[in-house]
Amino acid sequence: MRILAGWCVRHRRIVLLLWAAVLVISLFLVSALHADYSNNFQFPHTESSDAINLLKSVAPGHSGDTEEVVFGTSGGTTLNDPAIGHRINTMVDKINALPNVTHVTSPYDSSGNLVNRANVNAEDTVGFLQVSFDKLTQHIPQSEATNFVHTVTHTSDSNLTVSVTGLLAEQANNQSF
Repeated sequence: MRILAGWCVRHRRIVLLLWAAVLVISLFLVSALHADYSNNFQFPHTESSDAINLLKSVAPGHSGDTEEVVFGTSGGTTLNDPAIGHRINTMVDKINALPNVTHVTSPYDSSGNLVNRANVNAEDTVGFLQVSFDKLTQHIPQSEATNFVHTVTHTSDSNLTVSVTGLLAEQANNQSF
């Protein structure tokens, strides 16, 4: 081993070029073989797959992944503003119309009044909604993930910023994978 280490130190440029060649060849092989990463829970009789199957049988609407939609105000506007409430209600209606989404409840009533403060900060400037899906992220097509993220983020304007966080949002943002 000492002889190999000495040779590597004396010929460090050659060693560096060999490592670079191995890296390039590896990347080429992965690309040529179309190897895709998969986050899969299909191992039979494991605790995680048994839990998912039980949840599917008992509560199929809650057996998928969950995303969080976070909304915040700026410029002196608060979540108590009925105009903000109407925007959030419209967004929630659009989210509920998307495929694979279970029912999402708005914290606002039909008049745009904030009635549920459970997921709102004390200053009434930031709140969030949880959106449940009936499928796991890896079973939701890329186009649906992108559509979900666009539906949420297009609610933003100068006084309201809306964002989404979770595995589905990551999938939508990593379109090259």
